[in-house]
Amino acid sequence: IEEAHLPERVVAEAAPEPAPGGLLEERLASLERGTIEAALGECGGNQSAAARHLGITRRSLIYRMKKLGL
Repeated sequence: IEEAHLPERVVAEAAPEPAPGGLLEERLASLERGTIEAALGECGGNQSAAARHLGITRRSLIYRMKKLGL
């Protein structure tokens, strides 16, 4: 039996739920990436200044950049 053989109401009820945190994690990573890129742009690429602008340490900024592939 394939999905096409089932009534629509059964297919709708059995729709898989997204993985826990999957969509949220993607959105948060995208927001974090954009925020870091904007701070770096405003600070002319100076990591120390961007970190101060973001209220984090330079080490934390570098960690987050590596995590996000920046």
